[in-house]
Amino acid sequence: MHPVNIARTLTYLGTLPFWYGALFAFDLAPLSQQITINFSEVLIGYAAVILSFIAGIHWGVALSYLTAGHVAPKKSYETIALFICSNVIALWAWAMLLWTPTSVAFFGLALAFVCLIFVDWKWANFSNSQPWFWKLRWHASSVAILSMLLNAFMS
Repeated sequence: MHPVNIARTLTYLGTLPFWYGALFAFDLAPLSQQITINFSEVLIGYAAVILSFIAGIHWGVALSYLTAGHVAPKKSYETIALFICSNVIALWAWAMLLWTPTSVAFFGLALAFVCLIFVDWKWANFSNSQPWFWKLRWHASSVAILSMLLNAFMS
């Protein structure tokens, strides 16, 4: 299988907890009646992990610009912004783990996904990133944002 197809498959599989969370918000998820843990907390934790993962991608992109040894003046600003944004988002996601009520955490996590989509869009415009990756991120983040917002309104 081609690496792009593997990345797509793994990304879409990674959205399954968000799809389940969206169904869970309306009590339509399979086995939702048998779940005895606080699923909202589990979904908040998963969202924080995914946000940190995406922030790590941004950190890696910024690092790759530095290790390439030729950061152009325009890219220097974007590189610094990627480093800062990736750190801020990871810390924000961690803070949302501590937040109650859960509706606030869900809104905060949705906001973080929106911010990362904006960062990806900016990155796609100033780098040679692959168009398939931007499209993939847009799809996966849309699912995550929808799930976060549905759970925020229903919790």
